[in-house]
Amino acid sequence: MVAELYKGTMYDEYAKGISHCGRYLRFKKVEITHEMFGITETKLLLEAANFCRIRFCMFCQWRKSLMWHGKVLKGMPRIMEVYPEHRWLAVTLGVRNCDARVLRREINKMNEGLKKLLGLASGVSRSRGIGKYLSRVVEGYICTTEVTRGEDNSCHPHFHILLLVKPEYFDKEAGLYIPQQSSEEHENPGLVELWQKTLGVSYKPTAHIKAVRTDDLKRQVCEVLKYNTKPSSIWYDQKVDINGLHRTGFEETQKWLVEVTGQVYKARFIKTGGCVKKLLRGLEEEPKDLIHVEDEECDLVNSEGESVTFGWIGSNWDGLDLSYYALVDEEGELVIQEEEN
Repeated sequence: MVAELYKGTMYDEYAKGISHCGRYLRFKKVEITHEMFGITETKLLLEAANFCRIRFCMFCQWRKSLMWHGKVLKGMPRIMEVYPEHRWLAVTLGVRNCDARVLRREINKMNEGLKKLLGLASGVSRSRGIGKYLSRVVEGYICTTEVTRGEDNSCHPHFHILLLVKPEYFDKEAGLYIPQQSSEEHENPGLVELWQKTLGVSYKPTAHIKAVRTDDLKRQVCEVLKYNTKPSSIWYDQKVDINGLHRTGFEETQKWLVEVTGQVYKARFIKTGGCVKKLLRGLEEEPKDLIHVEDEECDLVNSEGESVTFGWIGSNWDGLDLSYYALVDEEGELVIQEEEN
């Protein structure tokens, strides 16, 4: 569906790239023994594939999400070893829906607002003003940007954030706790009001904050490091299939996707800071390897066993069948080439 939306636009090459993505998948058969139960099972672990790496390819978004999950979950024990008494806060920050043509401007505005909120912006004091409230308790953070589509073809950019805070944040006598909204019960202003001031807007923006339970941390990591844009957010209930037979709302959907694609070109949708940045080095970088998840139990390089390849041939844009063969590049990824016949 995404490939069909790109077809015939200035991003026509994206259509071809997405349609070819994941056509070849090679797995290694690996025997894994569970010591606790004494059970041995055979697993298929991905060892080579062809991925297009296009931002709005749902397959590649899912693989990137797996890479980020693996890196963060692998690094969490190290973070908690260094900061055993610290806690995590799950935060969502958003703004009013905006026209797709000004999406980049709104995201830049939000990024600057986040810096001010955390006391990281130049010219913002960490000891007084807006920046003091979070800067005195936050040791590190992970922040991702998500863009969803409004029913009126607008954009809703928002942040999903995990904040690592000092244990005294929850100490009532310390006076560090930040509520959802300002009230007479709390000494500090609420997150909604703080976010509003950093953005410099007259309306009350979206701002949610809650403590993360230890047994819920893994789920929150997955929630933060999910799709940049959900598949359902692109087309809603509009009838668009891969053959373009049901095109209700197709033009509006296509126009939205093309505009947003240009607006977020080369934009960084994941950020880290503080101790998290130091302990999870490289998380902000675009994953070069979309194949090997870091929290897999096996080392494919040193494992023995046969490989099995799955392929899907499909057809070209004119409905004529094409023949493909696969070559493995130096990084172990499969490269699709078309036979000339």
